[in-house]
Amino acid sequence: MNHPATTCESRFTARQIATVLQRSKRSILNALENIPPDGLQENRAQVWSLPALPETLRVKLAGEARRRGYAGATDLLASPPYVWEPPFPFTEAADHCQAKALKLHRALLPMFNTMDDASLSEAAREAQGVEHYRKVFGHAISTRQWRKLWKRTLERDSEAGNWQRLEIYLDDNTVRKTFAPANVTESNAKFRPIADWLSCFANPAQPTSREEASLWEEAFRLFSAQVNEGQAPKRLKRRLLEFLWKHARFLAGSFPALRKNFGRKLAKWQVDGGPALLDGREQRRGLPTAAPIIQDDLDTIIWHAAKNCGGRRAQAVRELAALGINSGLAPETRSLMDAESGSKSYVNPRLDEAIKHDVTNIRPYLQGKKAIEEATASHERDYSNLSSMQVLCADDFTWPVYFWVPDGKGWFTLTRGQCIVFIDVRSWKVLAWSLQPERNYNALIIGTLMNQICMSKGVPDFWYFERGIWKQANAIKRPVPNSWQDNASWAERKTQWAELGVRFIHATRARSKPIERVGGLLQDMMEGLKGYCGRNERLDCPDVTKNHKLEVESKRVAHPSAYFMSFDEWHSQLGQIIERYNANSQDGRVLDGKSPDQTFQQCWPLTDPPRIFDADCWHLCAHWVSERKVTEEGIKFTVLGKSYSYLNERTSQDRGKTVLAWFDPETPSFLGITDMNKKNPYVVPRKLGSDFLADLTPEGKNIYEENCALIAGHNAYPKARFTVMKEKFQMAHRANLVDPRTAATAKALAGGREQIKAQEKEESTLRRQIDNLLGKLQKQRTGVEYTPATLETLKRRAEIESRYQTETTPETIDRGKL
Repeated sequence: MNHPATTCESRFTARQIATVLQRSKRSILNALENIPPDGLQENRAQVWSLPALPETLRVKLAGEARRRGYAGATDLLASPPYVWEPPFPFTEAADHCQAKALKLHRALLPMFNTMDDASLSEAAREAQGVEHYRKVFGHAISTRQWRKLWKRTLERDSEAGNWQRLEIYLDDNTVRKTFAPANVTESNAKFRPIADWLSCFANPAQPTSREEASLWEEAFRLFSAQVNEGQAPKRLKRRLLEFLWKHARFLAGSFPALRKNFGRKLAKWQVDGGPALLDGREQRRGLPTAAPIIQDDLDTIIWHAAKNCGGRRAQAVRELAALGINSGLAPETRSLMDAESGSKSYVNPRLDEAIKHDVTNIRPYLQGKKAIEEATASHERDYSNLSSMQVLCADDFTWPVYFWVPDGKGWFTLTRGQCIVFIDVRSWKVLAWSLQPERNYNALIIGTLMNQICMSKGVPDFWYFERGIWKQANAIKRPVPNSWQDNASWAERKTQWAELGVRFIHATRARSKPIERVGGLLQDMMEGLKGYCGRNERLDCPDVTKNHKLEVESKRVAHPSAYFMSFDEWHSQLGQIIERYNANSQDGRVLDGKSPDQTFQQCWPLTDPPRIFDADCWHLCAHWVSERKVTEEGIKFTVLGKSYSYLNERTSQDRGKTVLAWFDPETPSFLGITDMNKKNPYVVPRKLGSDFLADLTPEGKNIYEENCALIAGHNAYPKARFTVMKEKFQMAHRANLVDPRTAATAKALAGGREQIKAQEKEESTLRRQIDNLLGKLQKQRTGVEYTPATLETLKRRAEIESRYQTETTPETIDRGKL
């Protein structure tokens, strides 16, 4: 408790009253406008006695005196002004604390200059103060917080009006730059142990209660030891108190209070030792001091609050208190609930502490499975042992962006559609995605994306899907062409994937899928786009989107493109967002400052890379299957008015057989083939149509040559079989029996015939090559020598003319001569 100096004068100035009540002097003068002063001071300042003050001021002064520990308002007003000092000089405060104090000084100084402005109300002053604070600090605070800062600064100033004292703007939790040890001079060298002990505190500006107790004990030990050595107790005590007040001001609010605390604590320490120095509240912390509340009554209140009041404890207490004895609660419990308060939300603190945790804990079990999952501890998964393409995760998203599509009735429909996204779990990279305007999706879309990933990146070890439609995938069916049927069900294909060593994982909770976080990061990049409707459209949809949506639905606009994107525009925009996401670096435990693209490359399994999508996997992702006969044209069919033809050297082995054709309309470049038992798979490329003038363009020539190779491969097996059969079943003849001389003569003649035939063949080939070159060069054949030298000369000339023709533009070709 403060002890003011006695005074015989009980008259006070408006400044004194304003300082105590932390109000402006002008507001006090306005309140005393109709009350004549009781006299004047030497400086001509008007003074009033306490009984002459208005009732409102006397009540406020009495309440302030009780709060500060004074006997009455007279003692409060008559006490000398208390000069507040920080625990250490302003220059020793940490840099960030000094910077914040300087900002607060700039924010409050304009308001101090308006304290005597009678035309400015308290509400207006607070509004202006909040605005000044926002301009200086760059962010706003509440009026209540500003009022707290204002009153704290006025109280620290203590009527001095010295607004340039920067230390009065420091925060309560101000810390030093680095703790500077107490300045121990020769005169107080005996107190060095106390200075050393003080430097051991974690925060010397705000020590804990146990640190304060240890400092008191250290001071008492030093004091007792030096008294025993012959030091004068009173003089030693005075110098020790001066040292503590200078370097450990947190021990008391004033020097007289420090002197009294020293005497009281020293007496306790001499009797009971160190534990007696601890604050009693610290010793009793956590120990119950009142009789425990009956557990059955607590259970009744907890169940009523969780079951019938939505977890609102104050409502449950009010309702049970209104029932009185019919509530079934004990009288002592009802007495806690019947406490009078001005707020209907008031609950006895001890009762509220006893029930609040259990109400929160059992509430999810009354709400259902999803709430229980949210209130359950999560697993922290370690990604360090994963590699790229080991686990792929997928999910469907309804992005928070509306786009328009034609409705087929002359107008447009606004929809958010559905988007299927596949990611690599290790790198969080988006590998494939598909956007469709329908609100649902089907197995075809999932299978198509799986095809794309397996063909471009490889086959993963695990597919990580959710349950529901991802497990069944039969919500919508694409029209199946005649003579075709749907591929096997997902359950059947799952076993087929397992035969290849690929497993399916089905998540039981949404939060267990890492793709949920990826979807959130992508949605962060969509805010501000045309048609953005918020994460929870019912709660956070922007008003501008609501208004634009109503205008389009009511046909009050000429076209929705003014407010919303088309499907194609949104598809392109979404692709750009996904590219930026894959390229942007991310902090966190998984990516650790790297982008998904970088992580995907760095974590690629070089020693055991994923296998590429081949024939063994093709039929697992194909959409349609059909029985087809392999003819001399290969496998040929028409789907939705478009012809497809497939053949190569492998189909030549199945000519005439009936096989299963596995067709994926999203990747028609290849066709999967198995036997009727779904075994012996292989993939056949598509034979494209050859342009009539294919040899005039490089691209057309390549297609033509590829088709020739496919046709030749398709005919290879019958030709090879014919050759084998022909050699195997040659007609047998009996060998001639001749004498050795006749056989030697026949052998020599046969050798001569073979040599003559070879020479004639070489001359025939030479003449044919020279004639062909002469025809291309449009030269006469007369007088030409058919020698190897002539052939080489004609080849060089043909090569020169060929280069000249290739450099000529297509427009210079005379089509009439073709």
